[in-house]
Amino acid sequence: PGEKLVLTFTRTFDASCISQLKAPDGKMVDLPLNKPVDVPVTVPQTGEVGFACGMDMFHGVVVAQP
Repeated sequence: PGEKLVLTFTRTFDASCISQLKAPDGKMVDLPLNKPVDVPVTVPQTGEVGFACGMDMFHGVVVAQP
């Protein structure tokens, strides 16, 4: 918890609903096709960093363990 990380996302599928990422801070991040995008995050006290697509249909979680 509290650790600062940079996660890299690369969209490899051409679908409009995953062309944006909703970052843990709520900001929308564009994900161009086949180009890596760095997203800085700080791991919250729960140890889980959640993400979703721009339409909030696809979700994922990164779990950080000490």
